[in-house]
Order: sequence, then C-alpha cells, then structure tokens
Amino acid sequence: MKIRVLAAAATALLSAGCGDSTNQQPDDGIGQPVANASPVTPLLVGEPTVVSLPYGLPDEVGFDTSVVFTLTNPSDKPLAAATYQYELFDKAGTSLGTSGPRNVPLAAKETRLVVDGELDPSVPGDLDDRSTVTTRSPRTAKVSVFAAVPTGAPVEPITRWQANNLKINCNTGVVGCSVTGTVTWTGDKSVGQPFLMVVVRSSAQGPVVAAGTNPAEVANFPPNAPQPFSINVLGVKTAPKSPTIEVIAQLSPAG
Repeated sequence: MKIRVLAAAATALLSAGCGDSTNQQPDDGIGQPVANASPVTPLLVGEPTVVSLPYGLPDEVGFDTSVVFTLTNPSDKPLAAATYQYELFDKAGTSLGTSGPRNVPLAAKETRLVVDGELDPSVPGDLDDRSTVTTRSPRTAKVSVFAAVPTGAPVEPITRWQANNLKINCNTGVVGCSVTGTVTWTGDKSVGQPFLMVVVRSSAQGPVVAAGTNPAEVANFPPNAPQPFSINVLGVKTAPKSPTIEVIAQLSPAG
C-alpha cells in the first residue's frame, strides 16, 4: 500500500466533471484585507471527481456523495477563506442541485486537494444528500471558485502534517469503508483540532475510488505526537488490491 500526504490532481472515477474559476465580488474571508492587496482567484486544477455509494430508502435510493478536486493559490499571500461551491449532475447531465458556499484555507503558493462531503440540509440552498440526491446517481460536478482578497490571517501549509500506518477496511458494517491511521503535527507549537480529508486511489497512478471527511478525534495536537484517526470513506465496498491513501489535514486560519 502506498501512503501519501500531499495535494495532487484528482482523476475522474465515474466520469470527468467540469469546473471553472469565476471572478465575482471579492470575499474578504477571515481577518482584515492586506493593505493594497488585489483580489486573487484560486485556480482549479484538472477536473473534479464525484464518488458516491447508494443506500436504501423506503421508496427510493439515496446516494452518499463526496466531491474531490484540486485548488492552487497563485498568490504569495495566504488566503484564509477561499470560497467555492459546486453543482452535481447525473449521467444525462441533468442538475441534481447546487451546494451552498464553502470556504477553504490556502497557504501562499499552495496546491492541495479538497474533499467536500459535508452536504448540509440546514444550510439555505445547500444540497441534502439524503433527499435531493436520490433516485439518480451523481456522476459529475462543476466547481466554481470565487475571488478573495488576501488577509493578515496566517494559514498553515498542509505539508506540516504527516500521516502514517494508513489502512483501509471494508468490513465495517457501515456504508463505504473505513480508513485508519495516525496524523502528526510537525510545527513548533501545539495546535487545535484539524479537519481531515481522505482520498483513496486504486493505485499510485490510478483514479480516485473513495473519499471522506471528518474532524480529528482529539482536540489538541502537540508537536511530533502521532494521534489516531478513523474516517468513513465513500465510493467502494471492497478495498483495492494496491491502494494509495492521501490524507489532508486542515486547520482553521486561527490555528
């Protein structure tokens, strides 16, 4: 099994999605805008991937769904809250709904994977993966990225995290499979609870076959102290023979 903790371009699982970078009104994000800073639009690298698994409902079939894509911050200043949203489509290209706005921190000149599986029906206009995404399987996604003004809020690079002892178990009795391992913060000072994103590929150069997200299980990460985690991933019911697992740990800009 290959283990990587990095951001790499996502490869389509079911079929390639489509994406764009949209210049709209700048979003100041978190903190105050940097003096004389111009709006920056993160770059969408490659095509987004949609992974999902069906589950039974009384009168229809629902689909637990995650969207995987790669963003690059072209600026030498961090973006505390780069904003994006996405629209899901079925095999025929019919829209299944649009997510609400999402924020993701990007360090200066950083390229990183983003996994979005938090479809929240409580957010106005957001997709509900247990009601909206039903009957028809999500196959592709269009990701829109919006301009933001860099702020003074620091953003820790994802390279300051390491993941080890990664395993995938598909005999958990729940929808999808479970990825377990340890995550280590390599910075100089303790930090709070990170948000974890996990991507499973069929092989080192293979397509994305599963993905999932969840906060870490502990609230405090001292430097160089491995902490265990377990995250349910969607997309496959059987583990690949030679999977590559990628883990992205993300702190809020406040750290």
